[in-house]
Amino acid sequence: MIKAKISGTIFRDLKHLLYPEVCLSCSAELSSSETHVCTICRDELPYSNMARLSKEDNPTEKLFWGRIPLTFGYSHLVFQKNTASQEVLFRIKYKSDFRLAQFFGEEIGNEIRSSFSHVLPDLIIPVPLHHQKKFIRGYNQSEMLAKGILKSTNI
Repeated sequence: MIKAKISGTIFRDLKHLLYPEVCLSCSAELSSSETHVCTICRDELPYSNMARLSKEDNPTEKLFWGRIPLTFGYSHLVFQKNTASQEVLFRIKYKSDFRLAQFFGEEIGNEIRSSFSHVLPDLIIPVPLHHQKKFIRGYNQSEMLAKGILKSTNI
């Protein structure tokens, strides 16, 4: 058991040495505890902080008022040009970075689970993507986000 852990650690460290992962925003080398985005860039991401807003102040919910019945609305990041949030969305949507989509899906799921546990949905249905767009992009990004949410919430 100990031998397997040591060999796994050696393999992971060797892989990191030969093919270091870099931050998708600033291209700095990621430490072994970081995933996709370095700690500095992650701290600079414009998180929406929806959990702290009242229903009246929630811009995501306001978009749907009078259109459909809605229990709650949530946005994880606020889009801002020339920031890491733009790079995250671009890589998920146009660069087929399904691992990044699942990673942020897990983050979304963790936030929903901890802040909105009183109104968790029974299921999550990814938005279907037109077959031509799915062919061009290679995958449905909302499906990958949903898989990440599933992993962290079991919804």
